[in-house]
Amino acid sequence: MSQIQLEPFTSVDFDQFIGWITSEKALIQFAGPTFHYPLTREQLETHISSESREIFRVRHSTQNCIIGHAEMVVNKRNESARLALILIGDPNMRGKGLGKELIRELLSLGFNKMNLHRLELNVYDFNQSAIACYQQAGFRIEGILRENQRVGNQFWSTIVMSILKNEWESQL
Repeated sequence: MSQIQLEPFTSVDFDQFIGWITSEKALIQFAGPTFHYPLTREQLETHISSESREIFRVRHSTQNCIIGHAEMVVNKRNESARLALILIGDPNMRGKGLGKELIRELLSLGFNKMNLHRLELNVYDFNQSAIACYQQAGFRIEGILRENQRVGNQFWSTIVMSILKNEWESQL
């Protein structure tokens, strides 16, 4: 049984969420160009008003506390969604396999409940632990957007990954 539960993300969650983002670099690694630093309640209010986004807080079911965040940007016409803003925000909960459980819950939601055909995500190329997590869940690398994100004096490259419903089902 999963230790992860997905629940609607609301304004009640804003302060904890903002507290997890401790630097501009952390915000960009987590959210790309979605927000600007420092993250504010106003940015989040605008963000949660999007109709194409399914936005979740992540609850640890046995400890009954909020430990993270995840989103799905749904494209109903193409029966697809982009997983985004995936974070185990509580530093004490990282490195315990909860990210893998979170990805499994998102895949189950996307393919079983929403009956989507394809799920995709973007991850920076230096985030090897996330890349390994996604590959273990069945995601495949589709390509690299070379040095597409400027962070200070550096440029970061983005890896595009995806999984199709039949690929996911073949793993079950």
